[in-house]
Amino acid sequence: MMARLATPCSRDTLLRNIRRTAGRLSANTGDAPRVIGIDDFAWRRGHRYGSIVVDLERHTVIDILPNRERETIATWFRANRQVEVICRDRGASYGSELWRRLRAAGFAGGLRVVTEWATKRRCDEKTGQPAGASVGARSIARDMTSKRSSASARVAMVNTIVETASPALIKARSLMDQFHAMMRTRKPEKLAPWIAAAKQSNIAAFAAGIETDQAAVRAAIVEPWSSGQVEGQVTRLKLVKHQMYGRANSDLLKARLMDA
Repeated sequence: MMARLATPCSRDTLLRNIRRTAGRLSANTGDAPRVIGIDDFAWRRGHRYGSIVVDLERHTVIDILPNRERETIATWFRANRQVEVICRDRGASYGSELWRRLRAAGFAGGLRVVTEWATKRRCDEKTGQPAGASVGARSIARDMTSKRSSASARVAMVNTIVETASPALIKARSLMDQFHAMMRTRKPEKLAPWIAAAKQSNIAAFAAGIETDQAAVRAAIVEPWSSGQVEGQVTRLKLVKHQMYGRANSDLLKARLMDA
């Protein structure tokens, strides 16, 4: 291709020039970012992860970090003290003992598969219901929430049965409706009373997590920013990484993302 452009150079020289571009782009992005989003991505799923930093006001990737370690991210923020707003993903919990043991025994599935299986098994044991074909928990949850307003007779029947058999689930659903309404109407003053009520319900664990991260949740209610844009950039990053067959170093990946 370079010969056709009458600019002959070797592949190594071309890659070196692209890598230098990443540094120049970092230094010439205009005003320093004020609102950023940060999320992790897999260099190799289950083994090694990096972090992507996005300027949410300009909709651009501004940095790729080689890992997701706390000190690496703290160092980046120390060098960018002008940042005022940070959107982040709460992230997943790693290290399930059962999953680790299964992985050691050769299981290739993910943590989510094991978690869902264990949850269903515990429910079956509590209710005395043998494992087998049944209405799934996710199906019931959809019938009670997103499909509740549909005209389906089956959905209406499921809701009637649940309302009779488990009033606690109806209370939990009502609390989730209140939470969604609070987020949509941007009323942070309702957060503390909601947490107090939710801690006495079936969603107490969720409420405890909200309470622990209350400052971030309150900011999410009143601020216009979210990490949705960052998720989109992570999807784009994966596409570029796959185009390079997963063999690119962080500097080359950064150059391609920032120059695109």
